[in-house]
Amino acid sequence: MVLTGFAQVSVAQVRARPSTPDIPKDLPDAVVVAAFENPGGLANLEWMRVGLPAALYDKLTTHPNLRPVGGLAGVPDEKPIGATDAEAITGLAGRAHARWVVTGSVARTEWKLDLTLHLWRVEGTPPVAREVATWHKLDDFGQTLPMVAEGARELWKTAGTPWPKAAEAALMRLPTADYYAFMLYGRGLRWMHGLGNPGDLVKAEKDLSRAVFIDPKFAEAHYALALLYSRKNLPAKARGRLTYALDLRPEYYAPIAALATDAAAAKNRGEAIDLAARALAIRPWDIDMRLLLGAQLWEDGDVDGAFLELGRIVKIDPDHLPARRLLVLVHATKGNGAELAAQLEAIVRLDPDDRPARLDLGAAYWSLGRDGEAIKVYESIVRDDPRQLQALKFLGDIYRKRGDILVAIGWYEKALKANKNDPRPYFLLGSAYVEAGEDKKAIRIFTAAQRFPKYLAEAEGNLGAIYLRLGDDVQAFRYTGQAARKRPSSPRVQYNYGLALMRMKKYADSLEVLVHAGELDPKDADVRFAQGVVLLRLGRLEDAEKAFQDCLKLDPQHADAAYNLELIEELRRRANEGELQQPG
Repeated sequence: MVLTGFAQVSVAQVRARPSTPDIPKDLPDAVVVAAFENPGGLANLEWMRVGLPAALYDKLTTHPNLRPVGGLAGVPDEKPIGATDAEAITGLAGRAHARWVVTGSVARTEWKLDLTLHLWRVEGTPPVAREVATWHKLDDFGQTLPMVAEGARELWKTAGTPWPKAAEAALMRLPTADYYAFMLYGRGLRWMHGLGNPGDLVKAEKDLSRAVFIDPKFAEAHYALALLYSRKNLPAKARGRLTYALDLRPEYYAPIAALATDAAAAKNRGEAIDLAARALAIRPWDIDMRLLLGAQLWEDGDVDGAFLELGRIVKIDPDHLPARRLLVLVHATKGNGAELAAQLEAIVRLDPDDRPARLDLGAAYWSLGRDGEAIKVYESIVRDDPRQLQALKFLGDIYRKRGDILVAIGWYEKALKANKNDPRPYFLLGSAYVEAGEDKKAIRIFTAAQRFPKYLAEAEGNLGAIYLRLGDDVQAFRYTGQAARKRPSSPRVQYNYGLALMRMKKYADSLEVLVHAGELDPKDADVRFAQGVVLLRLGRLEDAEKAFQDCLKLDPQHADAAYNLELIEELRRRANEGELQQPG
């Protein structure tokens, strides 16, 4: 079966497959951190509106039961929302597919940082955001990063999901000991984000570059520069910063995932596979990274590995369309017809407008002998689009295979009527007319098909074959000759031309063409038989006898060859008895 909607992949040398943990049965709760408010409007606090949420996002990655999601460095790339606007918070959670939302605000009180954090849980039908924890602290600006870590710990402690002791060290880790470097980092992110306004990449690059100059080991700032270079379409610079960030923090998930994605886009499959496996060792629940690994294994020729990873995804998320689309290719390669049909059924259920998947589903049903279901699928496609050539063609093919040639002709006629500028319906319908014994209609269709220069030889060859069968030697000679000159390497075209030459009593020319046809296809018994007939007409009895013997070796049931051998023996007997002159 050939899939109609998906590209096939060439199987390469399969490399050693890295092992990956399974996806947890219960996925960690997704959490999104919104850009913070600055209600006082102090300009020198604006950098905190993105810088502190980004730092908080990074802290949340250390909690084993949380799954942080977001945009730029973990902060959604959208207009900020109010820190206590429940309706807006509900909307943000829906867009981010998150259960938890953290909002916050920054202010300066008594020349100290006044930081407030809110934790919201979004649940119910329809979903509603409910505040479950608030944390507030006033401290020196130099304590900004420890305050962020403390706030994260206290919010989830209040919410009933405290930080495990084993993760507290990672939670309290400082990305940089230099407050000014961190401020420059936050300013760079603020310029990149824009907070609802266009960003400024020039200012962002200036601040982020200064941050890593002040603290070269500030991994998060190197990663932010990588994001900036990606936006500026400077992939080499982006990769350099990602690699450096990863050298500084070997377990830093963001650059691992980014490098894996970059390697996949660059077709560096081995690197992408290794990086994706490394990422999944840290976050086995990352479905997007799991999908990337499955796709890379598939493209690398590791069908079983792809099957394992993609199967894990749909086990956790049965409605994951991209994984199911890849599983279609896997099942097709493995020859799992029933599983292939099941995957396509799921895709069509999830996306009824996916016409390629519907076409493939019909083909899968047909290959499994489920013709009735295939017909229903194709008929539904034709109802949606009466000009859908593949569905019309497949319907004709199914009925033709069933032996209902008249119904098949009806579908092929519809295909031609809907697609008169496509050559395929002409040849489908013409062949069906021949099969039904409607030679005049077939001649009309193949004559019309001569309008397509690319397929002129095929049309002429079909016309020549029909005229041969009808006994119109002149027309057969004309069309088979034209086709033979255009298709010198086609054994069937050369064979028909040889027959036409024989009908015109051009025996020497006929033999030459038939010998050429035999060279093109040495196993064709009919070609060898035709050579024998011409040799008989030329009076070369021994050569003819050899040709008929060869024909019977190729096809022991060839009755005409056996009859002609008996005829030759009879001729020899009669010649020996004087009834005939001894043949040469």
